[in-house]
Amino acid sequence: MTAEDVKYSLERSAKESAMNRLSGVTEVKVISDYEVEIHLASPNAALLAMLTDAGNIIIPKEEVEGWGDSSLSISSEQVHSN
Repeated sequence: MTAEDVKYSLERSAKESAMNRLSGVTEVKVISDYEVEIHLASPNAALLAMLTDAGNIIIPKEEVEGWGDSSLSISSEQVHSN
C-alpha cells in the first residue's frame, strides 16, 4: 500500500459514495511514498472516525482498475466461513 493508494481510495469514496463519508475533506495530497496530507474545509474532530468507516477502505488502485468494482464485493458467507 502506498500513499497513492490512500489518495485514490479516499478520493474515490468521496466522489462515488452516496453516504458522503468524507464530507469536509477538500484535498488529499501525497507527501511521500507512504505519507498523505488531508486538507479539511474546517477543523473536524470526527476525521479519524470518518477514516475508519468501512466504506473508506484503502484499496490498491491497480486492483480496482484491473478487476473493477464488482470484484470488491464480499458476501456474508465469505466473512463467516472461518
